[in-house]
Amino acid sequence: MKWLVDHGIQFPLLCKYDNHEVFVIFNAEGLTTIDRFPAIIQEYVPHSDAMLKIYVLGDDICVTVKKSLPRLNASDNKSNWHFGRISQSAPEKHSTLPLSDQLNQQMVKLARSLRQIFGLSLFDFDVIVSDAGDSGPKRFVVVDVNPFPGFASMNHFNSRLLRHLAATVRNIKK
Repeated sequence: MKWLVDHGIQFPLLCKYDNHEVFVIFNAEGLTTIDRFPAIIQEYVPHSDAMLKIYVLGDDICVTVKKSLPRLNASDNKSNWHFGRISQSAPEKHSTLPLSDQLNQQMVKLARSLRQIFGLSLFDFDVIVSDAGDSGPKRFVVVDVNPFPGFASMNHFNSRLLRHLAATVRNIKK
């Protein structure tokens, strides 16, 4: 708890287990209920109930939207709340987010940066747009990077995968 205080981490917190279950922890007492490891603890960032899910398949980048956690406040609850798997809360087919050119360019640039940082060519990641209120500009926050994604929401996945694999093999032969 001291580490959280020393680093300015505030409740609520999200606890994510390796099976993608999410628990919301509203207070210090809730931290004692973490019973499985490994677990990832993240500070909750206020945002709308939508999340950008960006799929990266080589040079193909597909931005979709899915349901996220509802808006939370530290005073909302005094006991942990099990949200389950966020991916299961979303509709089976994600709808494509109508992106402005500027937002689309920002997500493509971010995807390319993450591809280079992690050395991955097949992955997805989740981005939320933080609520800045009157205090300043909204910011993008990457809240999850998944190196083993499902691409069910990516149109024409099979042909895109074949193109990517062929390009990868050509690059290896060079």
